[in-house]
Amino acid sequence: MPVRVVDERKRREPAVDVEALRAQCVRALDLADLSRNSFGLALIDDARMSDYNRQYRGKEGPTNVLSFPAAHRDAAETAVLPPAVRADMGDVLISVDTALREAEAQNMPLERRLAELMLHGLLHLAGYDHERSEAEALVMWDKERRLLAQLEENARQFAMPSLSVSIAPIAALRDAAAGGEPDPVLAAGICELAGAGGITARLREDGGQGQERDLRLLRETVKTHFNLEMAATLDLLEIALDLRPDMVTL
Repeated sequence: MPVRVVDERKRREPAVDVEALRAQCVRALDLADLSRNSFGLALIDDARMSDYNRQYRGKEGPTNVLSFPAAHRDAAETAVLPPAVRADMGDVLISVDTALREAEAQNMPLERRLAELMLHGLLHLAGYDHERSEAEALVMWDKERRLLAQLEENARQFAMPSLSVSIAPIAALRDAAAGGEPDPVLAAGICELAGAGGITARLREDGGQGQERDLRLLRETVKTHFNLEMAATLDLLEIALDLRPDMVTL
């Protein structure tokens, strides 16, 4: 596993989705061309962060994030993650208390602020250091912004729809009628205009009136999230690979 994330706070409030954060860490490694590497991430409170900040930076009070690169980990070994969590690039510590205050001040979700701090810590592990010079600070800031934008775009691309409407019953009505109506493609457009987050179509083994036409038009016209419902057969798999829907439900 390339990233280990642990919540070491005594009182886990506010709640943090550790698995979702770990998934973001994994995507960040990939986007930063560091997918062969790993790092550890610990969520802590202000009290523990103040201790680390005093011991390793000589500063009073908490900070939002600290990084301990593996190359310098011996000196900090007792302060960071347990042996089972330590990884090859090093460790990142985030104070959730401080992150929450910063998120509220900037009117952003806590999850987004944690992602920003995770990226900041990760780039420190990768060798970036905004304290060395103004020029390097600008390079690191630009890298953080681009990685954050890519993370958010990735999250939007793979987000599950809140409501996916199946047009299979409409296609069944059309097939049973003589006049070719109602039109499932037109119905899909109406559903999207009404706020549906996705459209689900059924790929039938016995084909059906207008099935190929429906599916190809839907692939071209669905603007939200196109889900193809089908049996797990080789013949249908070939059709699905040709259509390339956003998701397949077996």
